[in-house]
Amino acid sequence: MKKIVLTLMVALMATAMMNAQGHRHHGGQREMRSPEKMIEMRVERLDKALNLTAEQKRAITDLYKQEFEARKAQGEMNKDSKKERPSKEQMKAQRDATDAQVEKLLTGEQQAKFAQFKQEEAKHMKGGHGPKHHGAKGGQDGGCCAKDKKADGDCCKKAE
Repeated sequence: MKKIVLTLMVALMATAMMNAQGHRHHGGQREMRSPEKMIEMRVERLDKALNLTAEQKRAITDLYKQEFEARKAQGEMNKDSKKERPSKEQMKAQRDATDAQVEKLLTGEQQAKFAQFKQEEAKHMKGGHGPKHHGAKGGQDGGCCAKDKKADGDCCKKAE
């Protein structure tokens, strides 16, 4: 009887440890996402901010895929020629070129919102959390940070 109980306890502990390792996205390593998933999430954020039409979503998705393929090709060229990765300036120039193409697909109202969206995204990428995120000041705006993200990318409510 003791052997059965001991075996069950060991099995439960092993299962608990495996489960704990599988949920690192909250405090440990970042969850790896496929390029397709990242593009989809990027378009969804834009759609939320700009209320895109189905045609705009499709066209913007295509532009982002082209941008990804260009970056991938640049990375392969650099790897083959032993050069360094593209500089931040080169990557910014590529992003700006894609954004200019995206802007051409938008209405005047959407273009204004897109400019604001880009500013908020830039602020967030530099670590200065925008109005939808809480930073070191305690989350008085009720938003979320990476540590509060759920697996699907949506924000969890910050515990009060």
